[in-house]
Amino acid sequence: MAASHDVTTPIAATGSSEEIDALTRTFNNLMASVAAAEAQTEAAYTGAIRALATALDARDPYTAGHSERVSVLSVAIGRTLALADDDLEVLRLGALLHDIGKIGVPDQVLMKPDRLTDAEYAIIKTHPVLGARILKSVPFLLRHIPIVELHHERPDGRGYPNGLRGDDIPLAARIVHVADAYDAMTSARAYRNARPSGDALRELWRCAGTEFHAEIVGALANALPGVTSDTGHVLAHA
Repeated sequence: MAASHDVTTPIAATGSSEEIDALTRTFNNLMASVAAAEAQTEAAYTGAIRALATALDARDPYTAGHSERVSVLSVAIGRTLALADDDLEVLRLGALLHDIGKIGVPDQVLMKPDRLTDAEYAIIKTHPVLGARILKSVPFLLRHIPIVELHHERPDGRGYPNGLRGDDIPLAARIVHVADAYDAMTSARAYRNARPSGDALRELWRCAGTEFHAEIVGALANALPGVTSDTGHVLAHA
């Protein structure tokens, strides 16, 4: 959680008196304590995010672990694209939260095993906006909003909710879009079996330039051989 000043940079004593030196030490110790407290707060938020994503996935046994896998895949893509560490951290947590808006989607729609009606699909399509609305209430999560709100946008402008095109879509949202689609295709659902990794990649390439950004699909293809989960196990369908 960013403070309004750099709490990690100590101030220098400008005088020689013992009082000034003592005041400087006290101030620097206080700033170190503030920095430690902020780190603990961010760690607590991160734990809450992971728990929330797990609870969301648990609503449907077929999506168990989906958010975690999308997060792992997204970070792997980001590393392939040489993103900075801070950007990778935003990507990791944003991907964990990408479907948080589905909390507001009724179970009978979210877990329907049959083809959705147009009306039901319209309800599903509200989840990015609902998710962004949820995150806006938590200052620490504001930088993850573009991922949550825009991960269903497409380079051809036929995505949702805003119909953005090409480079108008933030890079992190483009990455999560591809990771989300890959995991969805390679995971079993009530109405279909999981697709092999190679089949999923071919489908992503087939739709590159229209539904998915080609450079992100290429980065996923390069990253997949080394993708591992947080526990060190290779993803089952990678």
